[in-house]
Amino acid sequence: MSDTTDSAAITGWRLKASLVLLILSIIVPAAGVWLVTTLDLSTTLAATFSGALLMGGELLGVTAVAIMGKPGFEYIKTRVFGFLKRYGPPQEVGRVRYGIGLVM
Repeated sequence: MSDTTDSAAITGWRLKASLVLLILSIIVPAAGVWLVTTLDLSTTLAATFSGALLMGGELLGVTAVAIMGKPGFEYIKTRVFGFLKRYGPPQEVGRVRYGIGLVM
């Protein structure tokens, strides 16, 4: 694949649709937990409803990865890990910070 094809795959409709599905795969189970706790459901019905929402969220996540494809998944992965690496622990620490860590 050339760079133009990769950039088109990364910024195309497939990436946008898969991002929406990924966000929904997180929101659906979380909203389901809130909904199950606010409704007065029997234990069996609440467990069934929670399980269905959890499975729905997982299916949405897998579908999102399938839609975005390998280039889109790599793009999302590098963006997320790049963001986390910026705010992660440094490679080297100073003498004072090292001493504080030893005391703790």
